Amino acid sequence: MTTLQEKFSDKYYERKIMQNDIYIIDYPFNTELLYQEYLNAKKYFIPYRDHRGSADWWKIAKWNFEYAEELTELFNINANPRLYFLGKNQHLPKHKDNGTECAINIVLNDNITSGVTYGSSTYHYRAALLNTQNEHEVFNGPEDRYLFKLSIFDEPFEEVKNKIESVLEKCKNSQ
Repeated sequence: MTTLQEKFSDKYYERKIMQNDIYIIDYPFNTELLYQEYLNAKKYFIPYRDHRGSADWWKIAKWNFEYAEELTELFNINANPRLYFLGKNQHLPKHKDNGTECAINIVLNDNITSGVTYGSSTYHYRAALLNTQNEHEVFNGPEDRYLFKLSIFDEPFEEVKNKIESVLEKCKNSQ
């Protein structure tokens, strides 16, 4: 049970925000394979563009491949794979993703220098489920950022989070 003192602490609110915005995924994703797919798709990247505008320093490739399909089956989600490039020291201003309810993001860089910010909290992660319908922004560090994303259009964050937790629990119990 949460005490009144805990409810008034900054840590309590930070945990509550994190529970609704981002869920860090501790799973052994094959990032080497994902990076190889990133390299395979590199010539197909185009500047990101939607009804809000475009950005030459933020590029996207819609890229289907076997491992992406395996991940959607593993987590029992209907998702579209995407690969993203964000130039070094770039900033994606506050936004909500266009049509995406939530997304599994996997940073492919060796060093994680970028962070996603919800409110006043910034999170650095290798792999996470993001609530992309909540306003967020990305601050990239001194290296280009390579990202694999599973965009989920038809399920809210909480439902997908529960599916991921179920898979992680099964993995933990099978060890």
